[in-house]
Amino acid sequence: MLSEDLIPSGPYCYASLDPMDTNGHMRMGMCPYWESRPGEHAYCRFLNYETEFERELLWDQVKACGIRDGFDAVVETLEDDESNPSAPEAS
Repeated sequence: MLSEDLIPSGPYCYASLDPMDTNGHMRMGMCPYWESRPGEHAYCRFLNYETEFERELLWDQVKACGIRDGFDAVVETLEDDESNPSAPEAS
């Protein structure tokens, strides 16, 4: 069964884990649903979606699912700024 709880936070199909390993290298937590497939294809099992190399951002492990990608917080901040009369105007 697929679970959104296993998808890392942030815009990518991976997240850095703390602490670093004993050699000082960053440890990465990969999304269990992202796969690299033969023929330069990337696949998201969560979406049942496959793409060709460099055709879309999924190949570079940029999320296609939108789950916990952090963009909701950006939209909320922008909406708050629009409703705040003391916020600086965009140039």
